Amino acid sequence: MSMDKTKHPRRIKWLAAGALAALLLGGPTAAGAIFVQSRERADTYDVRTHRIHMVDHRAGEVWLFRGPNPVVRSETFAYEKLVAAMRAAAKRQGAELPPQFYMLDVSFLFLESVDVEVERQFFADNPTKGEFLHYPVFGLMRPAWLQYGLNRIARASDYYGGVRGLEPQGPLEGRAHALAQLDIEAVHVLRALLEKTYDRPVVIYAHCEAGCDRAGEVIGAYRMQYQGLSAQEAFDRNTQECGREENGFSTRALQAYCRWLGQADCTLAAAS
Repeated sequence: MSMDKTKHPRRIKWLAAGALAALLLGGPTAAGAIFVQSRERADTYDVRTHRIHMVDHRAGEVWLFRGPNPVVRSETFAYEKLVAAMRAAAKRQGAELPPQFYMLDVSFLFLESVDVEVERQFFADNPTKGEFLHYPVFGLMRPAWLQYGLNRIARASDYYGGVRGLEPQGPLEGRAHALAQLDIEAVHVLRALLEKTYDRPVVIYAHCEAGCDRAGEVIGAYRMQYQGLSAQEAFDRNTQECGREENGFSTRALQAYCRWLGQADCTLAAAS
């Protein structure tokens, strides 16, 4: 399915508003990070399939992938191309997807409202192919009150619906960890989806816009908690899979999650 091109200005306004807020509250570096993501998306009219990678799986039952936005030109959900890329990514790691499966499309998008609606509508029109699950995250912003406010906005809006009614697992108490709370819940939900029992094969596709930053922070946190990676190892893996380092918002979020896990060393060195 496709969406009317007249809705493109709405998406641009959201990105511009986000960049302006970041400029006023976080400085030029913060605003630049948002425009980097926007430019990356604008520079291509196709899905960046080289950023699609398998993260985890329960053999023969459930597979978890990460990657970029599967919506092309804010108009079309590139289902066939996405499926082909996930099959190729699974084969690179010695796994194989079944001929038919049910997709759980987990989106971390927040400002990209037009793309969110394209995803939502695709699965509304094609319910046998899967379903859309919206779980917005946006890195770790400063000052703290801005992060707290964005968390509340995300929860109060129709963007934040939880995922399949699953409740987050593990301790979430304490204001000391509040800045990483959305990431904590996103990670636990991904794990719960992977461990859930289904009546058919299921593929989980977790994505943000570029497939580097918000996806990097959540998948990096997942790998620290469930696959035993250090913060540096998770950061380096993301850099390798994405082709660049994640932005400052997401790097800080990854470090916050590291501290929440109680790891001894949460410092991050740039990849050589």
